[in-house]
Amino acid sequence: MVKIEFFDNLKNINEINCYSNEQNIWKKSKIKFLENNIIEIELQGKFVGERGRINCSKKEVDGFWRWLGIQFVVSEK
Repeated sequence: MVKIEFFDNLKNINEINCYSNEQNIWKKSKIKFLENNIIEIELQGKFVGERGRINCSKKEVDGFWRWLGIQFVVSEK
């Protein structure tokens, strides 16, 4: 599980979509929206290989996009 806290004035946080590559398969992540602009991403398995990644994006009303990418280094241990 990964929790991400966004800044306070981000509007319509429920429009965020996130994708992750656990088990070496890119798929839409299960997101739980918590209080205070916090989202919780439920991972469905382990990251495989040297790196794992979560990408989140949201289209703003003015047509611009917000994007967040988080990379994880995976240890063999």
